[in-house]
Amino acid sequence: MGQATGKLHKRNGSLTFHENVYHCAWMSQEAGKQVVFRFDPEDLHSGVHVYQPTGEHLGFAECLKKVDFFNLEGARTREKQKRDIAKAEKKLASLHAPISPKQLAADMNAGRETTDPTPLAEAKVVSLVFANRVPATSFKSHRTSDAAQEALILELNTGKAKPKARPRPGEFKVPKDPEQRFQDALDLMERQRAGKPLGVKEASWLEGYFDHPEFEARFEIHKSLGGNNAG
Repeated sequence: MGQATGKLHKRNGSLTFHENVYHCAWMSQEAGKQVVFRFDPEDLHSGVHVYQPTGEHLGFAECLKKVDFFNLEGARTREKQKRDIAKAEKKLASLHAPISPKQLAADMNAGRETTDPTPLAEAKVVSLVFANRVPATSFKSHRTSDAAQEALILELNTGKAKPKARPRPGEFKVPKDPEQRFQDALDLMERQRAGKPLGVKEASWLEGYFDHPEFEARFEIHKSLGGNNAG
């Protein structure tokens, strides 16, 4: 038989083990005491034998409240699943935590290059030269601010902003909603698994999204809840 230690309920003397509740009339007189109890690992619903820590047998207690965990292995598996879910939820919550102004300033300063100030150059008329920009095709590059900077310069130079090109029907676009981004990633993974081809932009975005903390946290919760068939 298996053996474990526990503390009887401080009021009625009942014993709780893996959410199963054991009780007998004599236990009310031992309420609040630390005890040792023995049980059948393959049948937790069959009751427990309760002992003093010094070894004296106190009596037998029936299982009055039975849950789905009728054996020890099933109870341990469920406890591990609950811990995995809590860990994944904690990681996801940290990703959605607001960033303080101090941390935001530190992140911005860390990305700046420290260079010596250049001497004042002679004033002269120059013309703006716009380099050809490659459109963003991956999750890592779709957030670049180059396009916004070019639009602002053009607006200052001509007095009007360059009209935005409308996406062609069927063209892949990265969703703004985090939940929709994760669902699109699962759909693309399922298409890959089924042998269906992906577009160049879809495949490039999916490859970059795999390494993003947002995908890693949501995929951990997805696996913990049993949805690990994708991919």
